[in-house]
Amino acid sequence: MTLLGNAFIAALSDSGNFDILPFQQRGRTPVIEVYPGHAMWALNVRNYKRRPADCIDEITSYLHANDISLNLDPTVRQICETYNTSSGTSSDYDAADAFVCAAMAVLFREGLARPMEVRLPCRIRKG
Repeated sequence: MTLLGNAFIAALSDSGNFDILPFQQRGRTPVIEVYPGHAMWALNVRNYKRRPADCIDEITSYLHANDISLNLDPTVRQICETYNTSSGTSSDYDAADAFVCAAMAVLFREGLARPMEVRLPCRIRKG
């Protein structure tokens, strides 16, 4: 998560209108924080940052297996598979990440995805 993303989520939370799931559950309009890597791990796609086409195939198959139809424009798919914002040997297919996040939002809305458990932060014991 970037600093800009954190600032955006903080502004949503501070507005008093939204709950950031899974961190807050006060009965306000939910905004979900999606971790595309975790979603892909749950669908058995390892090294997802290097496999944008596999990510799209798996999440789309999961939607269809749950009777959710999705027609992805071929141009959008091509962008998701090729738009790499990184350089060198690293991969960062942000458009594929965005597609996975959108699919997870649909799954959440349909009751087919749930928030992860929130773990308490580590605490350092003092001397």
